[in-house]
Amino acid sequence: MAEKDGQKQLHDRELAEKDGQKQSHNINSSAGEGGGPLSSKPRGRRAGTYNCSEILSYTGGLDGGQKQLINKLVNFRTIDGERTRARAIAHQTFHRPARTERDVTKLPVNAVENIKPICEVGKVRVAGTTHNVPEIAARDRQQTLAIRWILGAAFKRRISNRIGSDKCSSAEIPDAYRKRGIARKKRDDPHEPAPTNRSFAHLRWW
Repeated sequence: MAEKDGQKQLHDRELAEKDGQKQSHNINSSAGEGGGPLSSKPRGRRAGTYNCSEILSYTGGLDGGQKQLINKLVNFRTIDGERTRARAIAHQTFHRPARTERDVTKLPVNAVENIKPICEVGKVRVAGTTHNVPEIAARDRQQTLAIRWILGAAFKRRISNRIGSDKCSSAEIPDAYRKRGIARKKRDDPHEPAPTNRSFAHLRWW
């Protein structure tokens, strides 16, 4: 009789332990869904990953044109409306190759200046013949093409090396600053046919 009572008490104790584990599991799961203090996994993006105040702190000493250039770099990198992520990548891109605080803005601004195309060639059809007519590129178009070529070269580097976007861009910007790399070669391509076709410059009507 005493043996049966002992087995029954042991069975009741096991049931009580199972009920306690089930209740604690329900409490933890409900706290995790509500984002309470017992939540083990944070919801959404990790806190502190993208700090806009830190990212935009280096733009304080820039003039209007340089700020516009930095904003254009961020806009070109924005995908699916993730502007905060694009700002973070741009921040890492500028700070990785910089040795001093001055280089943070000096490198990208001068890199874009070195990649800007001065002239380009347009096609004009006269009397059934298509001629390549050289023209001076507009100032806004020069900046847009330079940024597009730098980001395109960084994307090619990312595909070939399989590394992050910030590392690719931070490797491409110093190359553009030193007047070399894929973006610089792309800038020289429209310059080569311009002297050859300057005899057709009078056909430019726009």
